[in-house]
Amino acid sequence: MALRGLYIFTHHDVFGIVPAQVLFDLITAKANVDGPTRAFREYDVKLDESGIPDGVTLTWIIG
Repeated sequence: MALRGLYIFTHHDVFGIVPAQVLFDLITAKANVDGPTRAFREYDVKLDESGIPDGVTLTWIIG
């Protein structure tokens, strides 16, 4: 297994500001080929940066 990207959401409050699923829903991965996928390049991974709430910082590490 190889790391392709790591998204770290940091809340400015120790107890968090928004539920994790709200942040996870900002990231989508969809196949861009018909039929079974065989490689990472056959996926389009997108992040809706406009949906990141105030008080949350995103650190994006590319593998």
